Amino acid sequence: MIDETMDGSVDGKSCLEALAQIFEYLAGELSLEADARVRAHLAACGPCSSQLMLDRAYLSLLRSRSLLDKASPSLRRRIVQALFATEESRPPR
Repeated sequence: MIDETMDGSVDGKSCLEALAQIFEYLAGELSLEADARVRAHLAACGPCSSQLMLDRAYLSLLRSRSLLDKASPSLRRRIVQALFATEESRPPR
């Protein structure tokens, strides 16, 4: 959630710029330079640091739910069979 308190600039990076990259930052998908800029912004910006904690908690919840809601082997097998059946029934391109 981005609110009106997150409109500043820290070390040349605005809150909107930092928060736009927050999920890539958490996933370790940013370049070293971009990661350093986001990290510096988060260290100096209280509202963005709070948002980081919320996003970490959100991702943690999603991961824990995905571990609980795994499909059984028989369901996975039926899904794969249905997908292949659908592919085979399509006319060639």
